[in-house]
Amino acid sequence: MTNTLDFNNVSSKKISLWWYLLFFLGLCLVFLGLCLVLLIVMLRFLNLPAGPLRISPETTYIIEPLKSNGKEVDYFAAIEQQYYPPDMKTDDNGFRIFVRALGAEVFFRETNYFLDEHIEQFYEKLGLTPPEETLPQLQDPTDFLKKYAQANQLKLKSLQEKLNRPWTFDDLPMMESWLEEAEPVLDLLTECVRKKSFCIPLTRTSEDEDLLAMILEPVSVIRGYGRALSARALHRVAMGNLDGAIDDRITCAHLGRHLEQLPLMVPYLIGSALHGLSETIPLCHLSDVVPTEAQIRRLQKELAELPPHTPAMKTLEMERFLGLDAIYSFSKNRRYADKNLSEIRRHKGVDWNEVMKRYNAAYDRMLENDETEEPFSFDLQTLGKLITRQGRSEMVAIIVTKLFLPALGVARNVEKRTYCLDNIRSIVLAMLLYREQHGMFPPAFSVDSEDKPLQSWRVLILPQLGQQELYDRIRLDEPWDSEYNRQFHAADIPFYQCPGMIPSLQEGETSYIMVADQNPDDPDAILVSECTESICWMNPSQAILSKDQLCSNHNLVVNIGKRNGASESLHISELPSETAHISEE
Repeated sequence: MTNTLDFNNVSSKKISLWWYLLFFLGLCLVFLGLCLVLLIVMLRFLNLPAGPLRISPETTYIIEPLKSNGKEVDYFAAIEQQYYPPDMKTDDNGFRIFVRALGAEVFFRETNYFLDEHIEQFYEKLGLTPPEETLPQLQDPTDFLKKYAQANQLKLKSLQEKLNRPWTFDDLPMMESWLEEAEPVLDLLTECVRKKSFCIPLTRTSEDEDLLAMILEPVSVIRGYGRALSARALHRVAMGNLDGAIDDRITCAHLGRHLEQLPLMVPYLIGSALHGLSETIPLCHLSDVVPTEAQIRRLQKELAELPPHTPAMKTLEMERFLGLDAIYSFSKNRRYADKNLSEIRRHKGVDWNEVMKRYNAAYDRMLENDETEEPFSFDLQTLGKLITRQGRSEMVAIIVTKLFLPALGVARNVEKRTYCLDNIRSIVLAMLLYREQHGMFPPAFSVDSEDKPLQSWRVLILPQLGQQELYDRIRLDEPWDSEYNRQFHAADIPFYQCPGMIPSLQEGETSYIMVADQNPDDPDAILVSECTESICWMNPSQAILSKDQLCSNHNLVVNIGKRNGASESLHISELPSETAHISEE
């Protein structure tokens, strides 16, 4: 039996199979197309604006003042309202007197594109007209030396080292011409900073300009005046003019306090730096030139009469406006001053009201609990959040918070370090006063007839710290821990408590230690320092710390006081690193 093949039937079945396959592929393509269209429509819907920003305490934080369009909060105007004093346009504002004598032009760079507008606003906000005659412009001493070194092919570093310690015209002959021009400006500044206020106007070119672009050039110029005061003071110390040096030290401290009052973080930090610079000015240079008791008491009195330090929290409240203003710019799709930050405005389908709420919530947590940021990691879960408007808003809020939330830890650490430096300075001046009254620095501890320790040096300088009443109540001829003297162990003496250690200090404990192993003839020798170990303030044991054991309570910065009356914040790297103790708290 013979098998036969029907070739026509086989060919027909193959064609039918191809048609089925093509039909199935067509259906798949149609389905995928519909899915793509649906996805595009859904993404388009999700990217639609979530509505305008609402003005409310939860979103914009403040509800007035408003810009001229009546639809946006004017954070610049809000800062001005809280910052400007009532005497802004009177001569109780020392900065007004200063500008009238120098002209507003010296406070701005010539390369500023809107120079004329800023200068016009400066005069207007101070109630002034451009002066016909002005004092010569003061040049920053560091810039002066830099230009001199370049012109004469000298090493700038060696010149700066001389400028940073007491100097004479023999050391820096080129500075004679600088000082001659600087004298009238610095003398005027000495008068102006002692006025009731020293308020620097804030300027902008338009209402749409963001706060990050707000002009702060005058602050940089003022910082140069602080360096000039320090340079003149060091020259006066070298020449034995201690009264003049004290004047410059107080003026520089005044200047720092005034800059601290400016409503943003950068001026606050510069003001704190000027305060620290003023403390580095010594009261003596050589062993045969030392301050008198009257000069030390005068310095103590004038330092006590300085305006109080501006709390970091006050500055942080104003800094909040910087982030909110940026979110406003992003929501309006306006170009931001920082080109990198400006890219945030390209995020589509974001609920900016939600972003502002989350930013304010993060800011409140920061102020209350030192929590500065939310944890963030980019993973599949984070990627999934980008699909929804709520998720994208949350991600943008985290990004904005990380960019604009100020480093609270840095601000508070600077504040604590500043108060600690004040304590060190008060202790050092008290020790200098003790030396003038007793012919020597206080011993590390007093002893009885058998050379057994009785009282710490901290007890011995109480009268020089203004604690005479407490000093008179202590029985100095009894040990510090006698039954009678124990009642004073918990005495509240703020000079002896470092703010950076307060959370861990018990009542009556201190972290300030006298430093030993120093050359008694060296005026730059360290006299007192802070340490990370606490001890009862009356305890004579561990009253001396070796120089190679200096410690830091302020993130790698240690405060010290010197025999020459200066106090200084030094980075731990400037101390013997192999034995330095460091606290990260």
